[in-house]
Amino acid sequence: MNDLLKDEFSFIDVEIKKLNGYDNVNYTVTADSKKYIFKTYAVSKETLDLINAENEALLFLKNSETISTPHPVPFSDGSFVKTLNINNKVLVCRMLSFIEGPFLGDAKHTKELFESFGNSLAEIDLALKNFNNYTIQAIHKEWDIQHLTLSKKYINEISNASDRSLVRYFFQQYEENVIPALPLLRKQVIHNDANEWNVLTKNNRVSGIIDFGDFTYSFLINELAIAITYGCYDKTKP
Repeated sequence: MNDLLKDEFSFIDVEIKKLNGYDNVNYTVTADSKKYIFKTYAVSKETLDLINAENEALLFLKNSETISTPHPVPFSDGSFVKTLNINNKVLVCRMLSFIEGPFLGDAKHTKELFESFGNSLAEIDLALKNFNNYTIQAIHKEWDIQHLTLSKKYINEISNASDRSLVRYFFQQYEENVIPALPLLRKQVIHNDANEWNVLTKNNRVSGIIDFGDFTYSFLINELAIAITYGCYDKTKP
């Protein structure tokens, strides 16, 4: 891979470190005193479409003067996505800039930090208000909370009867109180996964937001709901 990165990015003295990942294989790449994230994926048309859509959004944010977010780094031919042979395996590849900073999950949570968290998401969403991408709009997956009812079929998989009743109760609340209000809510492209390991901090403020792999076209309020959910974790008085 060292030779590949030298050929494609003209990197000298390349240092590569493999990262943990559940859906694709990622590496930190250090070259010329700078760090990058090199991402590889199994080849499929759907993957190519989604990566190109995400890159388009990241380039849009790069030009919007928002809080720091990763941006695509071009290959030698100027493209931002390329299919390459790595260790005799054909993979979809791309390079992203690297943003330094401790994760929100490792930082001390303060009122000031969480205010900065909210402000940072607002900056990104205000910028994305004018961003349109039909590939992102077409994403329809169970993990997206706007499609909560897709998971209702799994209730009977919950072995504990009390837990099943609790989950059924909140599905009922959602169906009675939320679904009727959905046509009134604003929709746009959002980050959709502002968890404590996707948010970077510095000096008690949010300094960057990473991992836009769960980008979706959804209800704007869901951005806030997701952030609050993760912000409440492990707190006796959230």
